[in-house]
Amino acid sequence: MSDDIHQALARTALLIELDIFGPGADHHCIVDGLRATTARIITDRANIGSPAGQTALVTLYSQLAMTGLQIDLDIPDAGLVADQPPLRSGDLPSSLLDYSGDLLPGGSARPSATPDVTFVLGDTPGPAGAVRVSGTEWTAAVSTIRPGPRWQGAMPVGAMAAGGAAAAEGLRAAVPHIAERLGRPVPGDSRWCTQPGRHVDLDLGCYQVESPVTVGDVDVISGGAITNAALYTLVRMPALTAAMRIIEPDLLDLSNLNRYALARRSMLGWPKTHALRSFETSSIRITGSGETFDDTTAAHLVPMAPRLLVGVDHVPSRWAAQRAAASSWVCVGASSHDFVLVSAHPAGSACAGCVHTRDEDLAGEIPTISFVSFWAGLVQALELVADAAGRSPAWTRSTYVWPFGLDNPRGIHQFTQDAAAGCPVGCRASTALLAA
Repeated sequence: MSDDIHQALARTALLIELDIFGPGADHHCIVDGLRATTARIITDRANIGSPAGQTALVTLYSQLAMTGLQIDLDIPDAGLVADQPPLRSGDLPSSLLDYSGDLLPGGSARPSATPDVTFVLGDTPGPAGAVRVSGTEWTAAVSTIRPGPRWQGAMPVGAMAAGGAAAAEGLRAAVPHIAERLGRPVPGDSRWCTQPGRHVDLDLGCYQVESPVTVGDVDVISGGAITNAALYTLVRMPALTAAMRIIEPDLLDLSNLNRYALARRSMLGWPKTHALRSFETSSIRITGSGETFDDTTAAHLVPMAPRLLVGVDHVPSRWAAQRAAASSWVCVGASSHDFVLVSAHPAGSACAGCVHTRDEDLAGEIPTISFVSFWAGLVQALELVADAAGRSPAWTRSTYVWPFGLDNPRGIHQFTQDAAAGCPVGCRASTALLAA
């Protein structure tokens, strides 16, 4: 197997080493185990006849492909009923194969007589024990025991959540292959193992809005994985308009392909802003600025837009963004290992500094996997749309997501963030707290 595939999946291998098998697990063995795992996806024509159904399929397929698995498609010919970036135009099966052939080195489309895990969309007939991926416009279900409704409708939120939630089962199916190559036992922690009867049932109705939604001007700090996932979400929302300025200095490289929801291998070497601008639509206008955002460069970038999305890993850059946008609505998406934290900050409420009170002492690369980053961007985009539609609360709403624990009732948990006396930004809410 070429070194390129190991470089492309290096961050995924790091997460699997540190979180699942422990320090010292060989990354080449981990990647080889991922690439030896096959997931089959089955759907009939009825379940991919709507934008929501096609979004469920594309999201699941792309998340599995970015994880490094091989995918065996059992789907009928069908044309695209709505744009599905990063797929190109054409019929759905060939567009998916074209995408996976242009993602990881060596491709990700390998048929198998005995797949390690089988996914079935909606109410499509399928084998016993298959993972059912179903839902409605604002709900998602992933289950081996409960049949699901047929996918239908135009709003894709439940479909994206279902695809992102189901992808964790693909990683779990790979764990025995990885353990075999490492010469280690399969971990006993249920988070990492396939469990008969596991059921995920998610309701994202707290974000529900009616179309059309006018978001207006949005600044975006970082063109990385979380921003990719947020834009992946926004371009699928019907009748949504926005003007987005993405501030990001870096070029797309091979190590990004394990988690960038809109990236393709043929884009390597492009500025990340240019890659994201290629997904501009008639209703979502995208511009780019190739600067690193910090306290120094902020002077060249102000005034900030009324709404600001922050997806950068660097904590001081989150503080700088909050300081520069003190009168804006700010939403920070963050992920670490198998955990997501998204916080939405109306002006005057507890700020990004109240949530992220100290810089993280990080050495080396950050462990990541596709669907963890995807959940951060999905929730961040939903917070943005809810605020634009007048559905956002007047206080800071923080959301924890555990993508490997979504079967738990608190797999997605929201709470009100209080101001912090030690806020490094010195926001109004923290200053008032100190004064009191």
